[in-house]
Amino acid sequence: MSFDTAKAAIDMLVEMSGSRRNLEIDFFGGEPMLDFDVVKKTVLYARSLEKDRNKKFRFTITTNAYKLTDEDIDFFNEQMYNVVISIDGRKHVHDRVRKTVGGKDSFDIVMKNALRFKQKRKGQYYVRGTFTRYNLDFCSDVLFLNDMGFDQLSIEPVVLDPASPMAIRDDDIPTVLAEYDKLAAEYIERRKTDKWFNFFHFMIDIDNAPCAVKRLKGCGAGGEYVAVAPDGTVYPCHQFDGIAATALGNVFDKDLDESIRKRFYGCSVPTKPDCTACWAKYYCSGGCMANSFKFCGGDINKPYRPACELMKKRVECALAIKAIESGD
Repeated sequence: MSFDTAKAAIDMLVEMSGSRRNLEIDFFGGEPMLDFDVVKKTVLYARSLEKDRNKKFRFTITTNAYKLTDEDIDFFNEQMYNVVISIDGRKHVHDRVRKTVGGKDSFDIVMKNALRFKQKRKGQYYVRGTFTRYNLDFCSDVLFLNDMGFDQLSIEPVVLDPASPMAIRDDDIPTVLAEYDKLAAEYIERRKTDKWFNFFHFMIDIDNAPCAVKRLKGCGAGGEYVAVAPDGTVYPCHQFDGIAATALGNVFDKDLDESIRKRFYGCSVPTKPDCTACWAKYYCSGGCMANSFKFCGGDINKPYRPACELMKKRVECALAIKAIESGD
């Protein structure tokens, strides 16, 4: 993405956010640090608007950390509210799917940089991985990352065309559910020791939960949240990038398709009949619209069933952990 495109995206956000003061921008890819100069220019440009436009920006960046320098980390500490480092877990798991352009393994360099980052980090961070059919024993990857010294962790299931050899299949679901149970048990025990850590999907705040709108609408894709592609095309979220039928417009014309926006903004738990009887509906907010679009015939109001099963198990584990840790 060029700086001109990034600047236009900031201008569009400031203009369309109206009186809303707090704005969030995520640098995500791909790999945003392929052109870190643009990232830095974009952050500083947004900062230059804050006072006059009565805005407050909060930035997040997700990076594979392969080229991370001390100078980069210093900038993160100055400007990034949250930093997400992509590591899939154990060396053989990570190297199987994260090769360099030249086909070499990346784990050793990434881990070295990530550990240096953790030591210098001032502020929020996560180490985030993706598990595939190659490592359904992902509990081992979470615990490995914790053993390496990271205490803010997330491992997400891959979502791919079922024909992909990495895709999690329907007959894998029981294995994955059992692995969440295993992870929950290990999680409870480790949090009593000096290996205490947070696992993103087990962090449910029952007492101070999200507001009703957040519970009903989830991420707000297409309404309160959009993604900007390198060419300036605006999509409901990054997972729709390249799907022309969902393109909202372009940052240079700032004229977004209101019919598509309303379609997404109107999508919520009450518009999803399959969700109405689900006990977990106000914790998952009806699931991911991108998954629904891609795997449910383009219908964003139809939940993607495999993801439903995983979500319910994670919520079940999270509630059990909450009850055990609070002594209830």
